[in-house]
Amino acid sequence: MPRLARKSIETSYLHVMVQGIKKEFIFENKKYLMYYLQLIKENIQTDLFELLAYCMMNNHAHFLFFVNDICAFEKYMHFVNQKFAQKYNLENERVGVVFRNRYKVEPIYDTAYVSNCIKYIHENPVKARNG
Repeated sequence: MPRLARKSIETSYLHVMVQGIKKEFIFENKKYLMYYLQLIKENIQTDLFELLAYCMMNNHAHFLFFVNDICAFEKYMHFVNQKFAQKYNLENERVGVVFRNRYKVEPIYDTAYVSNCIKYIHENPVKARNG
């Protein structure tokens, strides 16, 4: 089944997820978690998109973005994931992909669901510990 062309997304709210290949714990080391978060925050183009909520787990991360320019956002996520993978692979003496597929996007079309998404993102670590 072909992927949805992100250019066809007709909403500004995006729930974005990244996950380690084979669900590997790529963020278990705090250094990598902080580096990924640094890449997310330092490279954001605030006039084009805004980070509303996030949580970082050992093997994945969730983000809620408000996006004005989907094409610029795609380039941003590609850059962030590529830079992270380069550092991660170099420091761990490995080659190949770090992330499972490309980042996943769930468009949010209902503004009421934005609040639910923020709640889900913030409760994700709590549920994982109690799961």
